[in-house]
Amino acid sequence: MTAILPQSFFILSCVGLWRPVEWQGWKRILYNAYSCFIVFTNFVFTLTEFLDLILASETVNEFTNNLSMMLAMVAGCGKVIGVLCNHRIIAYVVQLLNQKPFILLNLYESNIKKKYISIYSFVIRFYFMFFTAGVTGVMFIKISITEFPNVLPYRGWFPYNYSRPNIFIITAAHQLLTIVINAYVHVAFDTLFLGMMMYVSIQVNVLQYRFQYIVKTIVKFNARNQNGDEGNSPDKKLIAEWVDHHNDVLSLSDYVHRIFSGSIFFQYCLSSTQICVTAYAMSSISVFSIEFISGIVFLLGTTLQIFVLCMAAHQVTLKFADLSDSTYNSDWCDLSTRNKKSVIIIILKILKPVVFTTGYFVTLSLESFKNVIKLSYSIYNFLQ
Repeated sequence: MTAILPQSFFILSCVGLWRPVEWQGWKRILYNAYSCFIVFTNFVFTLTEFLDLILASETVNEFTNNLSMMLAMVAGCGKVIGVLCNHRIIAYVVQLLNQKPFILLNLYESNIKKKYISIYSFVIRFYFMFFTAGVTGVMFIKISITEFPNVLPYRGWFPYNYSRPNIFIITAAHQLLTIVINAYVHVAFDTLFLGMMMYVSIQVNVLQYRFQYIVKTIVKFNARNQNGDEGNSPDKKLIAEWVDHHNDVLSLSDYVHRIFSGSIFFQYCLSSTQICVTAYAMSSISVFSIEFISGIVFLLGTTLQIFVLCMAAHQVTLKFADLSDSTYNSDWCDLSTRNKKSVIIIILKILKPVVFTTGYFVTLSLESFKNVIKLSYSIYNFLQ
């Protein structure tokens, strides 16, 4: 298992989306077969939900209940495709993080990483426990309302008669298993994105620290070297290394964007509809009913997902803004004229804001999260 974000990669392995590198031979064959089964079961469940939505929904409540679940499954399938299609890029990013210039050099930089990893560990534990408790509660609720031979845990259109006991049990077990797998796909994908953005933030903080260190080193050298001999000055090398490091961090951010942007755009577009449709369905049922409790769990889970994605991207944007401020506020005015010119070029470069966009027009931030909630409320009022 990789040393980078091991919890997320472990969950990905459990849901069939990340085969351990050391597994070769028959283990590799079995795991690939398991991955195919996971993909197949997710897409089959989503297809049955879609067909029931089109062919069998007769009332508004049936339509809205089925639509919210189908959208959650569609978002999960999008994340499955996103991980599988970008497997090589994800592995490459993990490899990059173990190489220079991303390797941490001293205790101060290690403490920066420790702070962010502790935040990541807390979030993934909370995420895992919330989704585990939620999916467990929902499963018990769905099992309690299941009635042989006609009422399955979830609505779906099937091209066969499931009224026979064995067929009914297999179909119901398939639905419940798929819901569990889909829930942990969301956990693994969202926390992997969060962890990658945390590593980008770590490197931005390291850039801030190293720039301050470089300026102090050059100033001390110039103070000791009063005779004006610049032949042994480390300024060119240090500044060049910092610029290369900054470019590598920007490349790392671009890789993360390439991996996750498509699936997140899918999730972002579906979230507003999921939230408003779920709220609309809950408005017509009793507060103390099992369906209402299930809807609350689903609503909280959907809101939590989009909030975590927007918050992670928003924090990276803020960190890059802090980088430009800290660079400008350093003691670079004490440098030589030549070095001042280099720093001015650096400041002009990093003044350009770094934002995480998805779908070419949606900028992930707390503002975009607020827009999702506003849009959900608007659609809810329209349905009312």
